[in-house]
Amino acid sequence: MIDLFKKKEDIFAIICIVIYVVGCSVCESISESIGIPKLITLVFGIVLSAVLFGFAKKNDLMEYFGLCGVKKSGREMLWFIPVIIFTTTNLWTG
Repeated sequence: MIDLFKKKEDIFAIICIVIYVVGCSVCESISESIGIPKLITLVFGIVLSAVLFGFAKKNDLMEYFGLCGVKKSGREMLWFIPVIIFTTTNLWTG
């Protein structure tokens, strides 16, 4: 998988999207058939997230994907406050 990622990142992303869409669709059907909606889909999502997180960690891609700590001081990060307010406005008013 790392060879595919290094050579063709876009193909790797498309494969991941296809796995997600097909997997969620199949898991949704299974969840409905057992009578507990979204249960199997939840498990699939957690497992897929763990696999992708493990892939990034194993191949030292955490910083590449932005999954690392902030390297700036708190004062330099104050500009995020208006961005957070702006992006969450719809959540306040419905």
